[in-house]
Amino acid sequence: MKIAQIVCAYPPYQGGIGNSAKKFKELLEKKHKIKTFTPQYKKQKNKEDDVVRLKPLIKYGNAAILPQFFYLLKKYDCIILHYPFFGTDLIIWLYKILFGKNKKLIIHYHMDVYKKNLWMKLTSFPSEIIRKSLLKKADKITCFSLDYIKNSQISKIYKKDKNKFIKIPYGIDIKKFYPQKKYIKEGIMKIIFVGGLDDAHYFKGLSVLIKAIELSKEKIELSVVGEGNKKEYFKNLTKLKGLQDKILFLDPVENSELPKIYRENDILILPSIDKSEALGIVLLEAMASGLGVVASDLAGVRSVFEDQKEGLKIKPNNPRDLKEKLDYLAKNCELRKIMGEKARKKIEIEYSLNKMSKKLNLIF
Repeated sequence: MKIAQIVCAYPPYQGGIGNSAKKFKELLEKKHKIKTFTPQYKKQKNKEDDVVRLKPLIKYGNAAILPQFFYLLKKYDCIILHYPFFGTDLIIWLYKILFGKNKKLIIHYHMDVYKKNLWMKLTSFPSEIIRKSLLKKADKITCFSLDYIKNSQISKIYKKDKNKFIKIPYGIDIKKFYPQKKYIKEGIMKIIFVGGLDDAHYFKGLSVLIKAIELSKEKIELSVVGEGNKKEYFKNLTKLKGLQDKILFLDPVENSELPKIYRENDILILPSIDKSEALGIVLLEAMASGLGVVASDLAGVRSVFEDQKEGLKIKPNNPRDLKEKLDYLAKNCELRKIMGEKARKKIEIEYSLNKMSKKLNLIF
């Protein structure tokens, strides 16, 4: 089968949607011919033959209009659209109506989008109008969490046609992400935050984490992994609060370096503030690396781990609650070790690459 995969962003841009699309490609290309299409936001050269970066007619942030699809999709049997992709979702909707009635359409629903400035409201308005119709035209709608879908902006669509939705367990390479032996010891608790530091990832909640560390009197050291236009803002915020000794912003980290950085820490923190966070792939990577996790009690995110077993759940956008959970773990190094061991086991059982591959290939 010849598959065209369409996504708003793709590595080297760091973000869950692009990394997910890359994972789809790697698993599907074993049995199918798959080509990935994504906007060319900068002067990027195609480093992969099966990734095509198209020049947008109009672009804003990760929204883009790519009318090239009206002729590019003719030779493909199946279309995978990673949603949201404002602008281009309108193109795919029109293509499906005009030319693609016999083409298979799979929509992978990543997340709702909430916080919008005026321009984003304008660019997303057409998408909101046609969203219901677009999803209706899809042969299948895949997702990483049905818990998220049940509580999302498309929950009514799910309730009307549950059989159309398929959960795909996100697969983690457990040979790449693995734990190292941890010794129980008192001292500084090393925690890590991994996420985009740009406007598109406003919901990651780093400011909440910084505030929680400011409130805490425990020995905690935070490493921040991430890049984006807000990085200097967060650095300045850290200086303003006098937390330079507790918070370290790492230089740009290559994907190949990330597993080692996980292993050097005790706990991963995902303090996301709203439902723009649908799962948190970094949770899975950290758990595979033998880390316990602390994450917001949000639909989708909460389905990844069990509270008090592999980690602790926190109230979204609540630095005081986060501070209390950090203090609790800082005082209980044995608990941190146990959580990390349970987290690794959970990934091995529920989130293997093999499981994801089998589920994906059942659809095509």
